[in-house]
Amino acid sequence: MLLKLLFTFITFALSVAADEDYNPPPLPDLLPWEVTYLKTWSPSGRPGTYPFSNIELTIRDPNNLTLGWFYGDRRIGWGPSSANCSLKWLRDIIPSEGYNGSIGYLDKPFACHPTNGVWEVSYLPTTKYPLSEFNLKFAAWFVVVLKTGGLELFRWEGEGRFASGFRGIYEEGDNMGGGGSSSGGSSYTLRPEYTPVKIQQHLVRRACLHGNCIGHYYPQTTMTTATATSSTPSTTSATPVKSTTEPAPIYCRRRN
Repeated sequence: MLLKLLFTFITFALSVAADEDYNPPPLPDLLPWEVTYLKTWSPSGRPGTYPFSNIELTIRDPNNLTLGWFYGDRRIGWGPSSANCSLKWLRDIIPSEGYNGSIGYLDKPFACHPTNGVWEVSYLPTTKYPLSEFNLKFAAWFVVVLKTGGLELFRWEGEGRFASGFRGIYEEGDNMGGGGSSSGGSSYTLRPEYTPVKIQQHLVRRACLHGNCIGHYYPQTTMTTATATSSTPSTTSATPVKSTTEPAPIYCRRRN
C-alpha cells in the first residue's frame, strides 16, 4: 500500500512542469546497474498445465551517492539497493510470430519490489522468440529530503538486451542459456560468464518537487515570498536569490 501511494505521488509530481530555473550542481559519474539474476519460463500450453509465461529478475544499484550532510554526521542521499521484478502474462498473448503490441497490459511497465526508491521494468520483445531474445527497459525514481526540507526527485532509465543461443551455439553477447524441457515448456537463465549483466543508466529527470531545493546546494540562497503590507494584495512573485558561492560537493563512493 505504501509503495502504491509513493508511486501515485511521484506520478503526480512528474505531471507538474519542471522549474526551468532549477540548476543544481551536476552529479558524478555512476557505476552501471547490474542484473544479478534472471530466469524465464514459457509453458507448453498443454491442457491442465500452468498457463503463464514469466520473467523473474533482480536488479541492483551499486552506487553510494552522497548529496550532502545534515548536522555533520547524517548523510543525505542513497546507498546500494536492489529490486525484485516479476513479469507475467498468458502464454497465448504472444503468438509464434511475435508480440504486436495489441495487448494493453504488456504495453505498460511492471512494478518491482525495491529496497529503496521506486523501480519498474518494461518488456520489449525483439523477435518471434519472446522469451529467448528480448530487451528490458528499467526506470528508477529516488526522492531525497534535503537539509532545507526540499524534496528533490531523480529519475533514471536504462535498457539491456537478453538473448540465448540456439541448441548450444552462442554468438558474442548471448547472455542466457537454456532451452526446452521434457514437459514441453522452456526456460532460460543468465550464463555465469555474463553475470551480472551491466545496464548503463541515464539521468532523464531531476526536479524540485517541493520547497527550497537549490538552497541545499548553495547555502546562502534564500527564497523570498510575497507579503501583504495593506489591504491591497502584493503582486510580488517568489523568486530565488542565488548565491555566488561554490555549491556543496556531491560524493559518490564506488565499491569494488
